[in-house]
Amino acid sequence: MIDRLIFLVSIFFYTNGHSQIQYSLEANIGLNRIGLFYELGTEFVKRNHVVSIGARLYEPDLVFEKDFPGLSLAYEYGLRKSTQNALFIGVAIDAFTELKDENRLWLYNPRLTLRGQRRIAQKWSLNLGLGFGGTINMLQSDDPEIANNFVYVNYELAFGFIYHIGSTQ
Repeated sequence: MIDRLIFLVSIFFYTNGHSQIQYSLEANIGLNRIGLFYELGTEFVKRNHVVSIGARLYEPDLVFEKDFPGLSLAYEYGLRKSTQNALFIGVAIDAFTELKDENRLWLYNPRLTLRGQRRIAQKWSLNLGLGFGGTINMLQSDDPEIANNFVYVNYELAFGFIYHIGSTQ
């Protein structure tokens, strides 16, 4: 799953390599069934297409013993954009891992997203995002009786800021 997302992001950068892409830095705080999260990342915007890459940290969380950031990837399409407001729909995934003794715990959080954005200054915007999807916990172990997979429904609400680098539309 992660390799397909990385492939899609690579195609996005390859096909848009010679065109003008807007760059933005984003910071979000939110809550879902895993716990409270903080997310830092960057957005690459080309017309109505947005690709986000970043790191997400759960603190505290309900899954891991050690809090370590995971990889966050997202693609969104702008349903409605104006100079002040925008509405995006998309898909996102987060991936985390932790080693416990000889066992490795993996957590994937794929979801559908809906995000509203409001420009508050020339270079600053506010975000309000909703997400709905599943959470997949996989335990890898040498002992086949210990290995288990758990899947459950997850939802999230996030609030954040975006700083637009360079010229803005």
